[in-house]
Amino acid sequence: WSVTGRKGVGVLDADKEWIGGVAFSPDGAFLVSGGSRDVTLWNVAEKRAVRRFGAGLRRAYAVAFSPDGALVATGDEGHTVKLWSIEDGSAVHELEGHTALVSGLSFTMDGKMLATASKDGTVKVWDVREGALLRTLTGHTEWVNLAQFSPDGTLILSGGDDNTVRIWDAASGKVLYVRELSGEVTGVAFAPTGRRFAVAEGSEVHLLPVLFDSWVKDPARMQEKAQQDAGMSLYGF
Repeated sequence: WSVTGRKGVGVLDADKEWIGGVAFSPDGAFLVSGGSRDVTLWNVAEKRAVRRFGAGLRRAYAVAFSPDGALVATGDEGHTVKLWSIEDGSAVHELEGHTALVSGLSFTMDGKMLATASKDGTVKVWDVREGALLRTLTGHTEWVNLAQFSPDGTLILSGGDDNTVRIWDAASGKVLYVRELSGEVTGVAFAPTGRRFAVAEGSEVHLLPVLFDSWVKDPARMQEKAQQDAGMSLYGF
């Protein structure tokens, strides 16, 4: 789609195959889509498939490009996260540890860490170069739908079916902020400045401030304020 023109500019034909997650490369030249059995790399300008890889994947619900465009991460129904080389489609690492469908992926801006969200109720943080688990974030009581690093990589934002949004210290895995909502959290995003974050829940999008210093200094007050702070809500049409 064209953002300025508000209209479709082309269709990438996946031969009627089921498609899960999609993600653009950092330069916008390529798009990757997760399918029911593999992953497809598309040339956007030419609207054609360049390469298929990841044979044996089970419904890739989540896909993400690394910031340098050299790797693609996939998360699927088979509980595993895999890192693939864009150059030749080879598997670089298989990250094992989740026990249910992997639903969300997020690289840090420097590409050194990857956060994964899963229906097993956890968020995991991985060392991309070594393919090693750094820490597991626990606290959600239901499925975790998404996780995203803040622009500076110090925080992780997550949301799930337990009707909560949480912000974690990426280095320690400690939860800094919990906000209870009236419904399942279906979308989360940090603003490019890192000073605000958005949460999608039902027909509303909540915009809230990031108050890192206050959260660290007085976590008890943080939790009280989290439930009082209405922030700003955008209502659907």
